[in-house]
Amino acid sequence: MQGIDDIQFLCKECGWEFPKDLIDNLIKEEEESIFCEQCGTENHKKDFGESQISQKIQQEKTKKLHSLFSTAKKKSKEYKDKIKSQFKKKK
Repeated sequence: MQGIDDIQFLCKECGWEFPKDLIDNLIKEEEESIFCEQCGTENHKKDFGESQISQKIQQEKTKKLHSLFSTAKKKSKEYKDKIKSQFKKKK
């Protein structure tokens, strides 16, 4: 299975690889199509194929979940340490 950085989104006309920020706008449904900076061809969401886009969306969601869980775990530890130190002060 391809990793998130292995997926290539290429212009249907000239094969130019779109930069990540343009693809992110397409994925997040901010745009229905993007224009190739090399040849000017309009590339629609459907031109990239549903499986390619859905795979990218799923990978983005997984990446965000991992980030959220890491943050929650860190905050939980900080809170636990804070409670322990307050408990020790009361003794």
